[in-house]
Amino acid sequence: VDDLRGELNFLQVSPFSHGLEDGFWRLRVSGPWAARDEAVLSLLGVLLGRVCMRHSKAQTHLGTGRPLLELPPMETRYVAVPLDPSEAVCYAFAESAVAGILEAQPLEAPDAPFGSATGALSGDVEVGFRVLREMVAAPWALSGGMGAHQQLRGLHEIEQRRV
Repeated sequence: VDDLRGELNFLQVSPFSHGLEDGFWRLRVSGPWAARDEAVLSLLGVLLGRVCMRHSKAQTHLGTGRPLLELPPMETRYVAVPLDPSEAVCYAFAESAVAGILEAQPLEAPDAPFGSATGALSGDVEVGFRVLREMVAAPWALSGGMGAHQQLRGLHEIEQRRV
């Protein structure tokens, strides 16, 4: 709750922005807060109600109907990342392993609820997707750092069980 005092000071809310400590904050806010006195909640509600405002992206100006926050349209681009030969081998292995695991999965019944015996992905598929996701999101994974060797070993063990 003491962080709020700093915010009030930053926002220049009087009397919290004058840099004078007369004991009010300790007496009326931080002391009761530390003692879990529920009476302090109404004071905090007043303080927060004066300085905090929550908006959603869907809110609009009353007069114009225009959005409060205008965002550019979303743009999705796929950008190829050049890989070193050793990185390409690691990624190709992981991608091939996951493709093989997926091909070995039984076809789901169209009406099977997700999470049922026929609607859930196997643990092997989840492991494979996790490894692939980490490889594309973290360059260190392709170069073998931060436990990538152990993850690839796990994928290799899945591959050996399949063969």
